[in-house]
Amino acid sequence: MTSLRARKKRATAQALADAAYALATQRGVEQVTTDDIASEAGVSRRTFANYYANKHAAVVDGFLQNLGITIWHPDDPTQPGDLPTTFKNLVESSHEFISGVFTDSANIGQIQEFAKMVRDNPALEPYIHAVFLEFQHSRVHKILAERFGEAKVSLFIGALIGSLGGLVRLVLGPLAIPRNTPPLRGVSPAADPSDHHSSNAPTFTPDDVAEVLDHIDQAFSYLRHGFVGQ
Repeated sequence: MTSLRARKKRATAQALADAAYALATQRGVEQVTTDDIASEAGVSRRTFANYYANKHAAVVDGFLQNLGITIWHPDDPTQPGDLPTTFKNLVESSHEFISGVFTDSANIGQIQEFAKMVRDNPALEPYIHAVFLEFQHSRVHKILAERFGEAKVSLFIGALIGSLGGLVRLVLGPLAIPRNTPPLRGVSPAADPSDHHSSNAPTFTPDDVAEVLDHIDQAFSYLRHGFVGQ
């Protein structure tokens, strides 16, 4: 069972991330300070510094939390019984969760708005990558690697992230970072910021959502064949 101290620590991290994302959405990232975030979360600035190096990391975590994505830091406690016991279950639970995220049109709107935030504040982008890097050092990853094998888990996570990247491009349209843009570079030099249409995300209809879900089903069909059907 997770200790009371560990639960309080996780709750504080979640409160800081939620406060950071809410304030950044309301005011813009540049208008928010770490003092603002700490005050909104009801803690001291020193407490903020114990959890986050800067506001950008907290904003990214807050965005992901708002989508229902759990942020796993290296020192977060995890119970083995809470994780899938077979690789098939891991694939199926991942499929169900991702489909749930993209079924909600409000989530798609959030993803599009966050993309605009990242384009206006390129300093956020490295912290998106950092979330995935941190997961590789989390207890969740360690337990899954012990259960199914390091190579298989790492390959599956990599394939899953690649599939997510394609889905995000689909919902972002012109907001997506160009494919020829090196990682962590932000907006491509070829993009013209004065071009109004280049910053407009597509409007999603129920048919568009159905298309996204079809892409998810196809992606997991390949993942299921590659990782479970061996």
